[in-house]
Amino acid sequence: MYDVIIIGGGPAGMTAAIYVARQKLHTLMLTRDIGGQINLTLGIPGYTYQVLDGLSLVEKFHQQTSDFPIRLKEGESVLSLAQAGNARFEVSTRSGDTYEAQAIIVSTGRSPSRLGIQGEDAFVGKGLTYCSTCDGPLFAGKRVVVVGDGDSAVATAHEMVSIADQVYLVTRQLQSGLRLTQRLRTAGNLTIVPLSEVRALMGNEFVEAVQIQDLNTQEQRKLEVEGIFVEKGLSPSSGLVRDMLTLNDRGEIPIDQKNGTGVPGLYAAGDVTDIFAKQLIVAAGEGAKAALQTYRYLQQMEMDRPHQ
Repeated sequence: MYDVIIIGGGPAGMTAAIYVARQKLHTLMLTRDIGGQINLTLGIPGYTYQVLDGLSLVEKFHQQTSDFPIRLKEGESVLSLAQAGNARFEVSTRSGDTYEAQAIIVSTGRSPSRLGIQGEDAFVGKGLTYCSTCDGPLFAGKRVVVVGDGDSAVATAHEMVSIADQVYLVTRQLQSGLRLTQRLRTAGNLTIVPLSEVRALMGNEFVEAVQIQDLNTQEQRKLEVEGIFVEKGLSPSSGLVRDMLTLNDRGEIPIDQKNGTGVPGLYAAGDVTDIFAKQLIVAAGEGAKAALQTYRYLQQMEMDRPHQ
């Protein structure tokens, strides 16, 4: 029996773990990977006044969590979460283990929609990014590709025409089907490549080119670029609580100002929730809030428990 189980090891989960451990709570963290989306981020501005790559920040988080008596099970997928009566929760994992806790913090984040093409895994963090807000400034004066069909792809193209030397927007739609701003329509450094898909990424250590295919003619050609922004959407990883909570129309977990979900003892933090800004620094703050409220909840449970 744990005081609290934290599900998810991104910035919200890691920050929550540090805060609950400082309160001497018996804590278990279950996560498929430490860092979550940070591992897909090339640069994080504002950390000690420098741009830090995602993997380096994950290592710093990991080092800090190891300073506390947190039981960490990395590479662990949670299959189910259920209320077990008597103010308890039961968590079952893919490895066949079952754990109980008095409180839960769900910080499972979001998962980016991937391209599923040759070179995608090899170039994550090496020219391939899923976050223009995080990594856009790193491509100042360079040639980049934005891949996507919706508003997020257009927004990224809008952002990058002010930063990059040349921007290609590769989309399966016709130009007339895109909601382009006037600024994009007149941008001299934007080329829209309609009715096309990216089929492969090429390069040595970093991205050097992408192979695109025309969906009408099936003709393939190569674009020499130094970066690729994948804007095909992000999905909240909220399936674990779908039967316990009412999610919003985006599949996010609605929370109150204290990270409560409406189920006593069940809290949520970070990108899996309906918070406005999906940013690392916001997720970390939300993790701290959830941890502090979890501690208060457990304190109140102790005070309300009949003592012999």
